[in-house]
Amino acid sequence: MRTYIFTIRSGLKSKNLIVFLCITNMRLYIYISVCVFFCFCEKKKCTVNETVDTISVKVSIERAEQSLFSCKSTGEVVSFLQKYRDVSDYYLDATEYPHDSALARILFQDVITNVYIDSLYKDVHRKFANFEPIKRQFESAFKNIKYYYPDFVPPRIVTFVSGFYKDVYFSDSLIVIGLEYFIGKDAKYFPNDRPFYIQRRFKPEYIVPLWLLFLSQQYNSENFDDNTLLNEMVSRGKSYYFAQTMLPCAADSILIGYTSQEMRDVKENQEIIWANFVQNNLLYETSHFTKQKFIGERPKIAEMGEKCPGRIAEWIGWEIINAYSHTATLSPPDVMKETNAKKILTLSKYQPEDK
Repeated sequence: MRTYIFTIRSGLKSKNLIVFLCITNMRLYIYISVCVFFCFCEKKKCTVNETVDTISVKVSIERAEQSLFSCKSTGEVVSFLQKYRDVSDYYLDATEYPHDSALARILFQDVITNVYIDSLYKDVHRKFANFEPIKRQFESAFKNIKYYYPDFVPPRIVTFVSGFYKDVYFSDSLIVIGLEYFIGKDAKYFPNDRPFYIQRRFKPEYIVPLWLLFLSQQYNSENFDDNTLLNEMVSRGKSYYFAQTMLPCAADSILIGYTSQEMRDVKENQEIIWANFVQNNLLYETSHFTKQKFIGERPKIAEMGEKCPGRIAEWIGWEIINAYSHTATLSPPDVMKETNAKKILTLSKYQPEDK
């Protein structure tokens, strides 16, 4: 099973908030992409494919947090854990406990009857009383994926509140969303150990795109023998391209996780940015330390100027992929299958111009 977990743990096994990351069967850059979230601060013209719109998909969303917080005893929590067996095992890590009753006691004492978590739950309930906008986004994404990949089976979606235990759990068949992470700027409580430039991206609109970036790895063919920065750039660019294709009305600033000002800055200076990569022979750099300067999560990249946001190589990679898809007139599946970074760059005829 392919899984992705980026979590902050508290309550269930520790009183202190601890950040930890667990990734299986996927590359580290998804962690970076975790921070790629959405803000609807820009308008984007998009056209709806009438054929896509007629595709029938099932969007199943279960509000498990409501069932959990209605439990009146440890015994009822045990029944809850058994009912949501996959959520218990993969999201709550029930397999790490000797039996369900041990986990149930912790959930009942530290989550359900905890006055602070109860306040957090009420905030979640107010914020997500209407889940329809997110459900519609999932439906749109499901239809587009089904259009390009007919064998796609929509996963089950479960929402949860655990007191900042995990923000999300993703697998091929299950999505679990820790809603307390995504309340946004109106939240009274925030997870610890998150820098502001990452924390500001935690809003409801980020949920579906975050999942799409994870899912992109299922369709993103890669050349693992190529250790160059260029290969990393186009590979990550394909992930953004996938999310953009499956959620076409999302603004570019949303997909890359930049503020509106940061997006304006990179567009206005993209010719200079590209020249920096070329003139300093960065495209074929293989040093992990050097590559991380340009693809790693950071507020700014000093090497390229005070206005250059982190992950700039990912954005350039995305620009190259967009140019490649248009120049070669390729379908999204064809774009996602190509693994030759040099070929992609050559055929893209990428020639940035400051805008």
